[in-house]
Amino acid sequence: MAGGRHRLGLPREAVWPRRWDTNRRGQAEDLDGEERAWLVVYGPWSRLFWAFAAWPAPRPLVVDARTAEGLRQEMREAESLVLAGGWP
Repeated sequence: MAGGRHRLGLPREAVWPRRWDTNRRGQAEDLDGEERAWLVVYGPWSRLFWAFAAWPAPRPLVVDARTAEGLRQEMREAESLVLAGGWP
């Protein structure tokens, strides 16, 4: 097997961590600060925004969306469903 920094006999190299999608992570942090009833994060691997209900929902409640604004809409819809008794 050839190539890469993991070949036997090669000296170790310093590898600097990278932060991917810093803009979207910032959007998630902003939304998390605005939405106290939810824990909001951005998943760089999935490229989705995620929100976890931080209030006593009848069952674990997690929503996701491709954009921060789309996530906010999903959160409002989930809250409405729970209040109306339509969440399983």
